[in-house]
Amino acid sequence: KQWYQRRVRGVGRGELVVETQVFWNPVRAAVRTFSPKEEIILKDPAKFDISLLQRDVKRITAQLEMLQDMGEGLDQIIRWRSKPISLVSMVIFVLVVYYIELWMVPLVLGLLLSYSYMHMRFGRGRFETYVHSNVMNPYYLR
Repeated sequence: KQWYQRRVRGVGRGELVVETQVFWNPVRAAVRTFSPKEEIILKDPAKFDISLLQRDVKRITAQLEMLQDMGEGLDQIIRWRSKPISLVSMVIFVLVVYYIELWMVPLVLGLLLSYSYMHMRFGRGRFETYVHSNVMNPYYLR
């Protein structure tokens, strides 16, 4: 038995005597290490925040405007309103369909991913610099 004495801080006066006993079982300790008890975490429900709603609505409207602009640009290309842009896009489409096969798409995506990883890991532009410079300026606020 071990006795601990600790002064009570707060409203009451006096001393608090706590008696503890420690039983050590190495088998139970090993089992507890690899399968710990789940912690019960009770969270208060989030309160409604009007500024958060306004920020989300602004972000969604910016994305919808971007999609609308892309649709209008695609419509201009398909309807041949700008003949040079439509001609260039048609030539690019024909070249892509003629030369690129389906198995090349994951290969190119993997190469881009590995290039980005190598550039973040060993290049001049470190990942932290990229994150800190672009996190505060999302694309819809630029």
